[in-house]
Amino acid sequence: VSMAPISVTLCAEDRGWKMGRTVSMGTDTAETLGGLFRKISKLKLIPKSRIVLKVPPNRIKLVSASAHLGNAIDRPSGGGIGVLSRSGGPESRGPETPPEEAPPTCDEYRWDRSKVGGKAEWSIRRVGIYDGLTIIVEPTFPLAWRWESDQWYEDNYMDSIAGALRAVPGHKLTLQEIALAVSKPSPIFMTLRAFLRKYPEVFQLEVNQNNSAGAGLITVRFNSSGRPLATDGLLVPKPVIRKNVTGSSYELGTIPPTIV
Repeated sequence: VSMAPISVTLCAEDRGWKMGRTVSMGTDTAETLGGLFRKISKLKLIPKSRIVLKVPPNRIKLVSASAHLGNAIDRPSGGGIGVLSRSGGPESRGPETPPEEAPPTCDEYRWDRSKVGGKAEWSIRRVGIYDGLTIIVEPTFPLAWRWESDQWYEDNYMDSIAGALRAVPGHKLTLQEIALAVSKPSPIFMTLRAFLRKYPEVFQLEVNQNNSAGAGLITVRFNSSGRPLATDGLLVPKPVIRKNVTGSSYELGTIPPTIV
């Protein structure tokens, strides 16, 4: 069997939720479908039995579907369809609009005790996997595994919260406003308030104790640690003491900078 090196992109999704960064993986056209499961399992330390591979329709199927739809649209109308008008005379109606065809669905493959639906020994080329294709990797059930580390999800969530604070004047928001502006990653089960309290060196929570309509509201801002502000309102930088895995450098008592 002739072999040709190819590269495919793995995109992890859990019922529409993007589970992390895409991964480029090298293989060859002679690789079997079962072997592809083993490679992904080894690469991300995921049990093979909990992986569902979704392969988009190959180019031949897409061309065939497009040609079929084109034939339906270009088919002669035969002068239209005659119907009766309100006056009783014939009335000509234009050609019927062909029904919209549903987009081709992905082919799904499961480990199935190494059988992969009887296709474990099929080459990936035979199932329509070619160079540059993006394959969706999905858990067999919600949160069956993590594509990234737990700390990666926390750092990514922290980056999003910091970005929401940085985008508003005064760099402060209520808990409710942050919850609406930032989606919490599924692997984080703690509440937003508990999460922010986990990082007191970055975030400061203030409870409104006044007898007003806003009593009890919790406001979140960056923790200044009592340090002076620069003329632009941002805190004076300090040496970096924390580097998170998403690439953002957080400095104790300073507003986290943008991702570098």
